[in-house]
Amino acid sequence: MLQMIKTGFRHFFLFISVVAVSLLLSAPAESQPRLTTDGPLVLFIRDIGPSERTEIHCPVANGLCQMVDTNGDALTPAMFNGGSGFRATRQEALVKIGSKYGMLRRDGSWTIAPVFERIRHFPENEIARAYVDGKWGFVDRSPRWVIPPQFEYADAFSDGLAKVKRNNKSGFINARGEAIIPIKYDTIYPKVFTHGLVPASLDGKYGYLDKRGRWVIAPTYEFTDEFATNGLALAEKDGKYGYIDINGNWAIPNRFDNASGFSPNGLARAKSGSKYGFIDSTGHFAIPAKFDAAISFGNDTLTGVRIGDKFTVIDQSGHERFAPRDYKIIFGYGNSRFAKFEQNSRYGLIDRRGNVIVPAIYRGLARRGDNFKVTYGPDGSSAGLINANGTPLTFSKSDFQLAEMQAIQADQSNDLQTAKAEIARLQAELNRAKQTPQRSSACDHVYQGLRFDGKERLAGLISIGVTYEVLGFSPITESVTVRSLNGGNSYNIHCSQVSR
Repeated sequence: MLQMIKTGFRHFFLFISVVAVSLLLSAPAESQPRLTTDGPLVLFIRDIGPSERTEIHCPVANGLCQMVDTNGDALTPAMFNGGSGFRATRQEALVKIGSKYGMLRRDGSWTIAPVFERIRHFPENEIARAYVDGKWGFVDRSPRWVIPPQFEYADAFSDGLAKVKRNNKSGFINARGEAIIPIKYDTIYPKVFTHGLVPASLDGKYGYLDKRGRWVIAPTYEFTDEFATNGLALAEKDGKYGYIDINGNWAIPNRFDNASGFSPNGLARAKSGSKYGFIDSTGHFAIPAKFDAAISFGNDTLTGVRIGDKFTVIDQSGHERFAPRDYKIIFGYGNSRFAKFEQNSRYGLIDRRGNVIVPAIYRGLARRGDNFKVTYGPDGSSAGLINANGTPLTFSKSDFQLAEMQAIQADQSNDLQTAKAEIARLQAELNRAKQTPQRSSACDHVYQGLRFDGKERLAGLISIGVTYEVLGFSPITESVTVRSLNGGNSYNIHCSQVSR
């Protein structure tokens, strides 16, 4: 009997221990933020269409950003600290308030309130990458953590798998967080499988894995790239580059000093001696190796090449579109009407015939839908949005730094008259720029983060002697979202109720 009692106690304590450990393992880490849909009030000046594209423009006032439409017209007050706007195929915008990111819907409500250091959009499988305390995990729209943050790096899911990195090793997981391909490889690049294979390296050697994590092509190469649509992949062995097929056989022997993967047009950039050209799938130079530098075609029919110290653009037959110019580089068109070029450490735009659409006057230039984000000023800290013709859509208040910079740039390039004309055009555009709607002076003293003491009661909300913080506001509707520093829910009041 005594032995049965002892055995029973042992089983009982074993059960309690298992339950306790299970609870500890299932409990969220203390460092994980609480996911909520309760965020600062965001009021749009007008409704945003279901497929409308918007941008976050910085800065506009007090160092804060606002959301604008593609015409540069304001959609919100200046209340964000960064982010990206809505896209035609995405129903949420990633916005930053303070130091945290969240996901904002088109009606101003939150899918997930700003609690993340970084976050990415939801892909088709409805779980998005989120970053807290130096680790990536995955969240859904509930919102809840589907895969807790534990990775140093994580890619979006593709065909049910996502590439991740942990302890400086790479592998693939499924949507449940299970390692389908062990997280043990030095590198895996790119993040997707082509022809059912992905390049990977282990102990300094490259080969190809299938989706079960098996070596299909043994790791014997110094470098391997993904397979192109023609079934050939760039590979390096003994310091020379060539191309292998999906069985690991050399289709084009490794005889090039440098090379890139094949573009969809069937051409690959290759270097023979000191010159670059473009080969076809047989390994013969379809465009002779006569260039001092060249950029791969990618998905385009045009690409940039350098002859001596000048750049030009060639087509798939190798014909130059215009005479070489003293540009440092011409970036790819990417099936666009325009390409970015660099001259004297500034950036501009040319069309497919080589016509300069936007002079090289900006410190930075990046595509944003049909428009372009530009940076300018002495230190490049000012930013704005221009359309494809170079017309300013939105600029910060230091616009005339741009004019000064243009004059200096033009003087350096001996084209002062062109710069003066461009300055005059910009000033005229800015003078005609649309003004944001007139606002009442009731909100002039209000700004995000303002703390104030309650001095009267409004419908039982503002309490005397309690300190509040402004989470967001709209000078258009004169509405303010506040929350007590003692905790509790946030709620809306009128601007006039915020103590001066």
